[in-house]
This record gives sequence, structure tokens and C-alpha cells, in this order.
Amino acid sequence: MTNGDPLLQTIFHKIESIEGKLGQLGEIHSAVNTITVRLDGMDKKIEEMEHSQQFISTQYESVSSSISNSKDELSETNTEVKRLPSENEG
Repeated sequence: MTNGDPLLQTIFHKIESIEGKLGQLGEIHSAVNTITVRLDGMDKKIEEMEHSQQFISTQYESVSSSISNSKDELSETNTEVKRLPSENEG
């Protein structure tokens, strides 16, 4: 570019500035897309962890219930075993 018209020089510098800012916007757009993809991945992992936690909770409740039932049955069996000697004496 020649050192001619100052108005043309000003316009040229403004266009260069605009092009630079457009390049920055492109970089920002790319970064936002990357963040969005990562957040989508995190959302999926969180959802999978919630399902896993729900499964574990259900299994815990089932095992806890089974243990409680087994304790009750063992207590009943112990009571019956303790009664056997007195029944055999009579």
C-alpha cells in the first residue's frame, strides 16, 4: 500500500483490526465448541454414575433385607434349639 490518502490508510487499518478480531472470534468459537463437547461428556458420565448409584442402592437394600430375614430365622432357630432339651426331658 502506498503512503497516499490518509483516509485510505485509516480504512485499511480498521479493516486489519476487524480481520484480527474475526480471527479471535473464530478461536473463541472453537474453544466454546470444545468446552461444550467436554460438558456433554461430563453430563453423560454423571448420568451413568447416577444410574450406577441407584443400582448399588437397590442392591444394598436387597442385601440388607436378606440379612435381616436371615437374622430373624437364625434367632427363631436358636430359640427352637434351646427348647429341644427341655422337651426331650419331659
